[in-house]
Amino acid sequence: MNINVLILRNKLQIDIGDDIAKWVAYEAEKLNLGVQVTYKDTDIPKLSHKSFGVRKVTKGDLEMYGLDNIKPILRSMGIVPQGVYHIVVFIYDYENTELYKTNPDAVGHWTYFDELYPGTEFVEIATTRGWDGIGDVFRVITHEARHAFVNRCRRKKYAMPDVMDATLTPQGIVPYYKEFEVFATDGNRAIQNTLLKPHIDLVVLAPELTTHIDSLKKLLAQLQAKLKILMGNKDTEAMIRWAEGIKKHEGWFTGSHSYRNNNPGNFRFKIGSTYVASLGAIGRDNDSFAIFPSYNVGWEALLQFLRDAKANQLIAYRAYAKKMARPGDICTLGDFFAVYAPLDDNNLPLVYAEAVAKHIGGAVTLNKPVNLI
Repeated sequence: MNINVLILRNKLQIDIGDDIAKWVAYEAEKLNLGVQVTYKDTDIPKLSHKSFGVRKVTKGDLEMYGLDNIKPILRSMGIVPQGVYHIVVFIYDYENTELYKTNPDAVGHWTYFDELYPGTEFVEIATTRGWDGIGDVFRVITHEARHAFVNRCRRKKYAMPDVMDATLTPQGIVPYYKEFEVFATDGNRAIQNTLLKPHIDLVVLAPELTTHIDSLKKLLAQLQAKLKILMGNKDTEAMIRWAEGIKKHEGWFTGSHSYRNNNPGNFRFKIGSTYVASLGAIGRDNDSFAIFPSYNVGWEALLQFLRDAKANQLIAYRAYAKKMARPGDICTLGDFFAVYAPLDDNNLPLVYAEAVAKHIGGAVTLNKPVNLI
């Protein structure tokens, strides 16, 4: 009876190896469950949080926070293969986040109801440097793993009770009953283990890669279409200067906003949209601007965006061109900046367009169709 677990360590300041080894031994002893662990290190530079509501914890009722948009970010990075891992655990340094500066006790540890991928549960654990050597990672992962095990049973239509956060005891329902006594024979973990043991076969069922066949076919078709566009649309000198003009107008210089984010196009990272992530963005800052892992990735993202604009692949730009009755629904350079830097986002699109047209040179005007640049 084995499960595969991927541990993603994001900029950790502590060593978690002993805690994970202790957890593996715990599952072998308590549930006769073999845990096969793989480690990967990630370097997402900025992690933001959102409120998960008021929760009843050992300290009473508190508003608790979790990571904002972490699962879409990880999916966009493509570092977790589908159909391989039963559980993915994202462990990060809470002290390296903005929320910690104002509210060091506000963050929780979470096992999500929604999976990272079908068949792959997702857990996030926030650490602090004070956890080093005191076994807190072990305590938390034994707790969250039980939530994940319960989720797996429920996804197979077995109504498994979850007693980890609220346990029925002779004294009534107690939140986090003996949470800090991991080996207590009557604690929340011991009771949950008793419930899980007869159904451990549901926990170890392999993630089904076949559930992804349709999405993989769709992705392959998108990649083939993009490759066809790239093969037929080599970057012209004018298009390179178009990108350079955007980079200059967005204020690229050492220490600037776009510079810090490796984002010369100053792209926004909108929640629910996968386009910027598909260009290589790995997250967003507190102002919702995309963060790229390096300048080269950010620069290539800007070029790819302009290639897509030239190929009339961008829905918002095509819609604007249609509204303006442009031939073939293709934007002019002026139209492009009306969408790229709209007035309602505190921009001056006409001034922007004129500056970039001047940078491109070669008598390019605002009426030039972008497919001819």
